[in-house]
Amino acid sequence: MAKKCSKCENKSITNRPYLRQLCESCFLKAIEKKIRKYIRIKKKINKNDRLLVKDKLSLYFVKRIISMPIKIVKIKPDKTVNLYTLDDKVSDFLAGFMLKEKIRIKKNEISLFETITDEELRIFSKIKKLDFKPNKKNKSIHNFLDKLYKRYPEARFSIVKSCDEIKRYGK
Repeated sequence: MAKKCSKCENKSITNRPYLRQLCESCFLKAIEKKIRKYIRIKKKINKNDRLLVKDKLSLYFVKRIISMPIKIVKIKPDKTVNLYTLDDKVSDFLAGFMLKEKIRIKKNEISLFETITDEELRIFSKIKKLDFKPNKKNKSIHNFLDKLYKRYPEARFSIVKSCDEIKRYGK
């Protein structure tokens, strides 16, 4: 028996323990809402910012979600939008913590997808027919996380919460 969307009772497209059961339409809305909320709360983009957007998926979200006046430019940007996801954040945090590797995010980069998993972006981009290739991650950390997620699907969110707490108290 097919699972139903937890919001509208249509057929669910998501089937992972850490993802709510959502149909295609509700899933798209939920991802957009999550990104919109993240941008608003973290104040990642300001009025009249000049943004460099390097990929079509990020461009889709910048055009769809940002309601204030901004400019998309190729030269002299204030900020660069990147494809850095929640999974990238977890991987970088553990690589820095366990292997003393440096984090890949630069000061003037905006990570629209820091609250979105690679899998959520993969599903979203497939529905919208946009390209998405997850960033390469440290192989040993990636293998460790795959094993951890299979056993504890919610672990990625706990690790991100710990990462944010350490950053907050480390300042």
